[in-house]
Amino acid sequence: MLNFMFLGTNGSMQGDEGNTSLLFKGSRGTVLVDASCGLGRAVAADVDAVVLTHEHIDHVYGLPSLIHQLWLSGRRRALDICVPAGMEEFVHRFLEVFLCRRRKYV
Repeated sequence: MLNFMFLGTNGSMQGDEGNTSLLFKGSRGTVLVDASCGLGRAVAADVDAVVLTHEHIDHVYGLPSLIHQLWLSGRRRALDICVPAGMEEFVHRFLEVFLCRRRKYV
């Protein structure tokens, strides 16, 4: 059975509900779709992978914080980050801004 949770439901303009972000949990693991809000719940669920649907800031801004929080919680295994073709360089550069790779978070 696949369970899912809305972590945020707003579009580009954030309100009390946060930007769109979904957490899926099944027998094969936990996947966060877009990283905007509710990151504590993703950490508590020991998320296995993140799927970023596109590079708009309201879908990616939480990724460095998620990685940092996973590291602070003691996690040392890799986090899979899945993106559409052509978005890989964007994610690498975005994470470098926050020194995520230098600190061996991912």
